[in-house]
Amino acid sequence: MATVLIIDDDEISRTIVHDIVLLCGHKAIIAWDGREGLARYRAEWPDVVVTDILMPECEGIEVIRTIRRDGLATQIIAMSAGGAFDRDYVLTMADRIGADFVLTKPFDFDALTLTLQRAASRGRGPDLAISGS
Repeated sequence: MATVLIIDDDEISRTIVHDIVLLCGHKAIIAWDGREGLARYRAEWPDVVVTDILMPECEGIEVIRTIRRDGLATQIIAMSAGGAFDRDYVLTMADRIGADFVLTKPFDFDALTLTLQRAASRGRGPDLAISGS
């Protein structure tokens, strides 16, 4: 069982992802924006982070940068509908800065389930044994 942090300001998307995480047998943690997401990330050290890219307060791009800057092996799934920006451009940026997987919104149930399972099988939080060396 993996711990999955879901960061999305859209309630419908957040609920759908939450339900899929639970159906896949994982633990779900929810955050409403990037700022709250990073706080929950540091409190929970999830195996997988599913983040929207365009959000108020702190965007998903900053979430990805921060997680990668921390040097952790957490798997990141970035999602976006694009908003006022080109969706492919936004997702390409997420991929380039360190997202392991990218999905377009609205997403296909099967694609999200498969991606989540792949990420969960590879993901892990910080290796605390190594940090003490």
